[in-house]
Amino acid sequence: MRSVNRSAVIVKPQEPFLNWLNGLYPEEKYSLEDIRHECTVFLIPEYDVVEEAQAFIKRNFKAIFRLELEGWSTDPKNFPGKLTYKMFCEWFACEINSEVYDLSAKKITVEDA
Repeated sequence: MRSVNRSAVIVKPQEPFLNWLNGLYPEEKYSLEDIRHECTVFLIPEYDVVEEAQAFIKRNFKAIFRLELEGWSTDPKNFPGKLTYKMFCEWFACEINSEVYDLSAKKITVEDA
């Protein structure tokens, strides 16, 4: 087991995201449980102070927001207008974890998103 010099952020959709998604696909009727079944995890720089991690998320929220939206629709016409940090905070809960370990013996590979 190896410690990784990163913090992790788990991005969990909230009710406004669910409402957008159900408006996009009304025939599906997703629940929060459905869309939280497998949340996105982001590795960010290692921070000892949660406020520093939150500041990093604030500086990068648009990239996270777009990636979450594109997971359900790649057409920007379906996006909810101007993406603001306030909206991001309403649409997603971010769980910050400072302890990240790699339990795999395999080398980490990186792909651009």
